[in-house]
Amino acid sequence: MKKTLLKVTAIFAMLIMSMFLLTGCGNNKKEDEKKDGIDESNMTAPIEYALKGLNDADGDAYLKALPALIVKEFNEKDISDMKDSLNEYKNDRVETYGEDVKITYEITEKEKMEDKDLKELIEYLKTSYEDASKEELDFTEGYNCKVNFKIEGSKDSTTKTKSVSIYKISGKWYIDDILLF
Repeated sequence: MKKTLLKVTAIFAMLIMSMFLLTGCGNNKKEDEKKDGIDESNMTAPIEYALKGLNDADGDAYLKALPALIVKEFNEKDISDMKDSLNEYKNDRVETYGEDVKITYEITEKEKMEDKDLKELIEYLKTSYEDASKEELDFTEGYNCKVNFKIEGSKDSTTKTKSVSIYKISGKWYIDDILLF
């Protein structure tokens, strides 16, 4: 039941995310200080990884947006299905928006999470994911953000505003799996 729920929510998230856009969010880091062109020290890294995964049909990049304790819950078939779905979403975007589809995003609002919100998130993860209950989860900060995602190509364009929670576990930023997955 849990695996089926994870698979359904992962597919649902990819449908939602197919509306989103990808850019190399500008920052002052040199390219050689980035991994896959993404500055992992920046709180936008998980958004960029998720969108890179959708834009490039790159399942490995997509999974980098999620904490390892969640990724461990997926089996090989789930990951294979997700990668196949990413290819379908990429083809759908090209068909809908054109070969030259350009994906961008902008964080329009950012509110720091209170300690009690981070504690609630830790409790949720511990009760929802087997590995989370075995680990010491070091949440140091988090933000609730409003993000405008835009897909634009020669055929069409659309913009969607979504609420995205981003949090830091043991020094690395992740997207809130509750919202997206």
